[in-house]
Order: sequence, then C-alpha cells, then structure tokens
Amino acid sequence: MTTEQIIAILKHRNQQGLYFTLYELQSVLDLTTIQRILPFITVDNDLDDYQLPVNQWFKRGKNDVFVRMDRRLEKSKGYKKDGATEGVYLGDANKLYTRYRYSFGNKLSYGITLEKDAGERFNPQLDFISFHFQINNMYKGLKTLCLGDYSVSLGQGLIHENGFNLGKSAMVLSVEKNAPPIKRYSSSNEANFLRGAAANFDLSRFFGGKRGNTEGVLFASYRQRDGNIVNRINAQSVDDKLAISALQTVGLHRTNAEIEDKNAVNLLTLGGRILRTTRRGSIAFNTVFNQFDKAIQPRDEPYNRHVFKGKNLLNISTDYKLTYKNVHLFGETALSDNLGYATLNGLLLGLDKRLSFSVLHRFFSLKYQALNAQPFSESSKINDESGVYLGLEYKLSKRFIVSAYADFWQHQWWRFRVDAPSNGHEYFIKSAFKFKNTEGYIQLKTKTKQENTTRSDSSKVNQIMDKTKAQIRFHFQNKLTKHLTLRNRLELSAYQDEEKSKGFVIWQDIIWKGTLTAKRTDDPLSITSRLAFFDTDNYQSAIYAFENDLMYNFNVQPYYYRGTRFYINIGYNFNKNMLLEC
Repeated sequence: MTTEQIIAILKHRNQQGLYFTLYELQSVLDLTTIQRILPFITVDNDLDDYQLPVNQWFKRGKNDVFVRMDRRLEKSKGYKKDGATEGVYLGDANKLYTRYRYSFGNKLSYGITLEKDAGERFNPQLDFISFHFQINNMYKGLKTLCLGDYSVSLGQGLIHENGFNLGKSAMVLSVEKNAPPIKRYSSSNEANFLRGAAANFDLSRFFGGKRGNTEGVLFASYRQRDGNIVNRINAQSVDDKLAISALQTVGLHRTNAEIEDKNAVNLLTLGGRILRTTRRGSIAFNTVFNQFDKAIQPRDEPYNRHVFKGKNLLNISTDYKLTYKNVHLFGETALSDNLGYATLNGLLLGLDKRLSFSVLHRFFSLKYQALNAQPFSESSKINDESGVYLGLEYKLSKRFIVSAYADFWQHQWWRFRVDAPSNGHEYFIKSAFKFKNTEGYIQLKTKTKQENTTRSDSSKVNQIMDKTKAQIRFHFQNKLTKHLTLRNRLELSAYQDEEKSKGFVIWQDIIWKGTLTAKRTDDPLSITSRLAFFDTDNYQSAIYAFENDLMYNFNVQPYYYRGTRFYINIGYNFNKNMLLEC
C-alpha cells in the first residue's frame, strides 16, 4: 500500500469513528487494492485474547516449524577438486534451512533460525545461527523489547536501515519509508541485522500530552562481521597492523579463503531515537555510533577517496512527516562526524481519487559517510549523488490504471568503472487493466547511465559514454476456472554501448489449486509450473524475472544467452498445521 492510501484509511477512521464493516473501505480505496489487502485485515472489537496476563501469552500462542533442503542437480566447478586446493568447496552441495518460531498475535514472538549454504561444511552448529525474542506492550511504558537479533529502521534510511530496500519499482508512489523502528530478525541474511538488545519506550508522561505522542528508542549491538583482512599501511602499533579492506555481505564460507574472512572484525553499534507525534505529523531525532576493533581501509583507488576509513563513525539526523488535507510531506537530513551531510525530501499529492503525484529530491554530499544507510537512491554508495524523482498514478476507471516515473541523477566524483563525473536518467510507464477473470499490463522502461568505455586506445585516461538499456514487457493473466490460472509474458530488451545487443524471453505459467478427494472442501493441493524460452546476445541484454519458489525463498533469475528454463512447485496442506512443498 502507498502512504497516500494509509493516510486515507486513518483519516476516515478519525472523521467517522471505528470501522464497523470492511465495506467502508470502498469509500477510501479502489477495489483492486481492497482485494489485495483483504487476507491481512479484519474488523473486530473482540480483544479478549490480548487482555490476558503476560504469562498466558507464553501458553496460548502458535508454534511454527519450517524445514527446507535445496540441492542443485548440476555439479558446480567448486566441487570438482582434481587435486586443487584453491577455490575448492569444503562441504557438500546441500543447502539446509530450519526455523522455529513461537508467536502470540502481535504481542510475543521468539524463535531460532539455522542455515548451512551449499558448499559449506556441516557441523553441529551449522554455519549461521540466529535467535530472536520480541514482546510488545508488556507494560504501559514499554512498547517493544527485542533481544537477540533484530533490525533497526530510522527515518528515511540516511543513517541506518536494516530492512529490505525496494527502491524504484512499478509502485511509483511508494517512495517513503514507514518501517517500525525496531523489529525481530528471523531471516537468513548473515550481514543485514543487529545483535544485542533494543527497546521502544512511551515517554509521553515525561514530555506531557496524550499517551503515545512521544516515544524513544534505544539499541545496542555487538557482533562479528565478515571482511577481507589486509596489512595496514603505516600502522602505529602491532594492534593496528591488521585492517579490513571491505566488509563481506554474501555470508558464504565454502572455501579456505572465505573461511579466513569469517568473523574477521568485531562491530559495536549504539543508537537511539526520540519521536514526537502530532495530529498533523511527526518529527524525530536519531543517532547511530559504530565502532570496529580493526580499521576499515579500502583499496587505494580514486573512487574510494571519500568513503569511510578508520574505526569510529558517528551519524545524527532529524526526520519529519507532515500531512495537511491531500498533501503529505516527508524527509530526513543527516550529518556524519566528518561534517559530510545528506538530505532527502519528498511530497505525495492526491489531487482526487484518480490522480496522485510523488516527488522526491535527494542530495548526498561527497564527504557524507554512513555504514548501513539505505535511502531512496540510484547508487549503493550513499554519497556524491543528487537527483530528482517524479511519479504519477492515474486511474482512468476501475479497470484501467496508468503509472509512470522519471528519475534524474548526477555524481560529482569518480565511481567504480566511471573515471569522471557522470549522470543518468530513467523513465518508466505502465498501463494495467483488470476485468472479471483477466488482468494484465504493458510496461516500458529505459535507463541511461555513464560508464567507462571498453574500447582501448592510446589514452591513459578512460573515457566515459552513455550506456542505455530499454525493456518492454507484455504480461497477461487469465483465471480460466476456479482452480486453474494461466500467466503469459513476453519481454524484449535492447542494450546500447559501443555495440548493440538485444534479447527476449517468453514464458507460460500454469497455476492450479484444488483437491484430490471430495472429502476436502478446501484446496489443499497447489501446483505452479513455468516453461520459459530466452535468447539474448550477451549478459548486458539479460532479462530478470521473479520465479515462484518454496515458502520464504526469494528467487529472481537473470535470463541471458540462449536456452530454456522449466520448474514445477508442488505444495500440499495435509491440515491447517502441516504443509509440504517440493
């Protein structure tokens, strides 16, 4: 859902009182959005379960156990030892994942996650172990308490963001971040989380006003991170001799070299947030401090001249949200301890129920530094970028929606594979339709950015040039019967640099949900299958596509060169407590 839609729901509740029926949503949302959110919402004033004493939360909850095993049929190069010692995988090809979670509504959650990646050694502790404990509203003054592994999201992500960063997408109005400040962590990403303790307090009684209008967040984390160990140049002491050239994020420990990088550096993270909420919006002040036990010393390259170096990094920021009628403003301004600064400000404007706009401006100075920043941006390095994003959504009718965006950005300094100041732009337009049993869309996206040429000449300085990739997609979905749905897609791509390349992918999805016996009134059996044909000249014209996978498994594959791809997923609900997928 977009911020504008959330505001509309809350505005209706403030003006008309509590919702008595889900049919009231028709006055604030379109039918497509209502159908998408129906599985996640309910209108119910029965709060008896949540008024139980805390000790009952640990008895009346739900236990969830999830076990998954993956194995690639083809044998990767790393398993073919042939007497080699470098780059050889030390473990087997099985990927194992186990998760246990106990939950009582949104009040209590605790659990453990275990994982071993393919190629890693199997041992009693596996390669990755994660534990979390979160309890909400245990006392009036304590809104949330997290122990173990957790994620932190502050403001618009300029100083710290552990959540999934969607960036630019077909949801052209979704440019504002609204994640809760602290949240339990139960994923298998081995880098993007904190480990320690975090709490969210209600501070209203200290600052006056209504309950819940002032809150504070404190968090402390101490954990080990993977990194490339190097000998530090001009070390002042023996303790400072070793440094880290780069932090690793992939979490793979298959070879001797990858194992040497495991847990190479200790990281202490401390932070806090104070948020004041009013009827029109909110304002918050945030701070994060990071300290390593080894210095960060990136490779001595021109594009690394202004990135973070050393052991300590302090960031502070202030963020705000303001809503007045159909106008919503939001933003964040941040400062790093080297006096680098960054600012991001946005506007969401709803002219009526059919037409909405989004505007976002960002400016990250060349000196700005942040360790875990994930704001809306073009580059993964959050410094030396300025840009403007414009989005539009127009609902021609209940059946047709047109959405579009344009993004423009520029960089003042060198970047990886860009040996000069550079700029770029991106355009996107999508036309979607939906009838009773048929829906689909057509979208066009083109992106141009400057990079070094690959053409060699006598010049000692690389030249840069515009490199453009254009894609057009035709997607259709038809629900033939209650149980059978067909999805079709054709996508074409074209890439232009010194040479031209092109490609296409076409596929057919078949989704079937039903039962094998008349005794079951639900649809316990689900089958999802895809047959895809693709042909591209090279990787530059590759086409990325989401693929259905096992539960909690996210899979986006690049289709490039020539070939076919086929998969079939089968799932069966034996009862409400047991699901098997393969």
